[in-house]
Amino acid sequence: MPTLARPGQTRHLNCASLKLFLGSVADTMDSSQLTTEQTTKIRDAIGLTVGYLSRLVRRMERRGLPPDDMLFKLATEAYDKMYHLSIDLHYRSIQSGVGHPPRK
Repeated sequence: MPTLARPGQTRHLNCASLKLFLGSVADTMDSSQLTTEQTTKIRDAIGLTVGYLSRLVRRMERRGLPPDDMLFKLATEAYDKMYHLSIDLHYRSIQSGVGHPPRK
């Protein structure tokens, strides 16, 4: 499970802590309103999970799981989605990046 941990601390990220983490938001908020600080924290929180899923998929490949194995497919899909999320968050965490206007 992803964590919002500071060095020496472990906290699990769940819906309640994510709501507290993001603060009180209106129903009309969208991802463009997240600050660079918020996107950095979310990116950092999922980073360990992305690394774990990457290692898991590589181990499954080395062990010879067939490409049509349901667990292998699910792990691969989870890794792909989390990786793309982390990349999107990375670019949102930069104050001014490629194709993005300067952010707070």
